[in-house]
Amino acid sequence: MIGKEKNLSTIMDLRNVESFSDEELAVLVEADKEFFGMLIRRYENSLSGYIQKLNGGTKEAVEDIVQNIFIKAYVHINSFKREQKFSNWLYRVAHNECIDYWRKNKKHQTNVSLQVNEKFSADLASAEDLAEDIARKYEEEKFQKALNQLPLKYREILILRFSEDKSYEDIAHILKKPVSTVGTLVRRAKKIFKENLKKKNESR
Repeated sequence: MIGKEKNLSTIMDLRNVESFSDEELAVLVEADKEFFGMLIRRYENSLSGYIQKLNGGTKEAVEDIVQNIFIKAYVHINSFKREQKFSNWLYRVAHNECIDYWRKNKKHQTNVSLQVNEKFSADLASAEDLAEDIARKYEEEKFQKALNQLPLKYREILILRFSEDKSYEDIAHILKKPVSTVGTLVRRAKKIFKENLKKKNESR
């Protein structure tokens, strides 16, 4: 332990801890759990937004899921390898926790908040050349309903790609799927989403 403390002290002397990368902080958690608190502060808001988009639910439910994610991440931090990208590793933990929550609470799911998803809606619409389809509020509401109708696996992959701005490679690490499979899922998800949106627009 003395060796660890000496090494940690040396690192702290070299540069301000706030400039440490996520990967460096994750490796140092074993020496001092305070470093994990810094990781929580860096990811708490983004994970809350991700979960709200994916699962919906009340503010309290989202907070519970986030708490569980960080607890599990802390307990299993030794499984993180420095050559990994920490954000991908953490989102993998979040993915598993959301799947568990969805299975247990499927009957009680609520629609995702439109306010939370306005940027996501705009990004996906732009990517799909659908800007004119959601130009007005009532069309955005149809956009939201079309998104909510997607199976969880398709909604998640669109959220990761267009809301969380994850690359295909990042998504592959998070979902533990080949990059080629991720590409196929994204294309399929966009196709189904466009079909859902078209039906909503035709029904107005």
